[in-house]
Amino acid sequence: MKYNNENRQLKAEKTKIKIYESGEYLFETKGYDAVSVDAIVAHAKVAKGSFYQHFESKGALLAQIMMQQTANVDLKYAACLQSLPADTSCKDKLLALTDTISDVLVNDIGIPKMRILYQTQLTEPVLSDIVSGYQRTLYKLIIDVLEEGRRKGEFREGRTSVVLAKYLMTAYRGITYECCLRYPDFEYKEQMRAFIQLLIEGF
Repeated sequence: MKYNNENRQLKAEKTKIKIYESGEYLFETKGYDAVSVDAIVAHAKVAKGSFYQHFESKGALLAQIMMQQTANVDLKYAACLQSLPADTSCKDKLLALTDTISDVLVNDIGIPKMRILYQTQLTEPVLSDIVSGYQRTLYKLIIDVLEEGRRKGEFREGRTSVVLAKYLMTAYRGITYECCLRYPDFEYKEQMRAFIQLLIEGF
C-alpha cells in the first residue's frame, strides 16, 4: 500500500511539473490573456481535472511561475553583491547591482517577456506583490546596502533606507516600463545606469 501511495504521489508531482512547464512556455510565447486552461492541459497532455488538483486558477499558476522566476533572479542579484571586493563603496555596489539587473532583464528574461509581464499585472494584481513588492529579496538587498552606506557616512542623514529603497525600486520599474514602451529603440542599460546614478548622488 505504501508503494502505491508513493507511486501516486510521484505521478501527481510529474503531472504538476508538466502543467507548470506548459503554462510557463505558453505564457511566454503567446501571452497570458491568449492562453486558456484548456490550452495548457492540451499542451501538457493531461486531464483538465488534473489542473485544478494542483492550481486554483490560471492566475494561481502564473503566480507560482513568477514566484520561482523572481526568486531565481534575486539569487543572481545577491551573488552580484557578494562577488564585489570588500572595499567597494556602497554607491558603486548600487551601480553594480543596477548593471546586473539590466543584464538579467535584457539577456535572461528579455524585454518582450517584460512587456507581457507588465500587461499581465493589470489583470492579475497579485503579481505586483510578487515582482514589485517590498517583501522580495531584491528590496532587502538594497536596504542592506543603504544601511551600510549610512554607517560608513556615504549617504547623508535624512530619509530612511526603507524610503530610499522604495525610490530605487520605483526607478527600476519606471525605466523598465519606458523601455517596454519604446523597445527596441531604447538604450536600456545606459539609461538605467544614468538615471540610478543621478538618483543616488542625491542620497
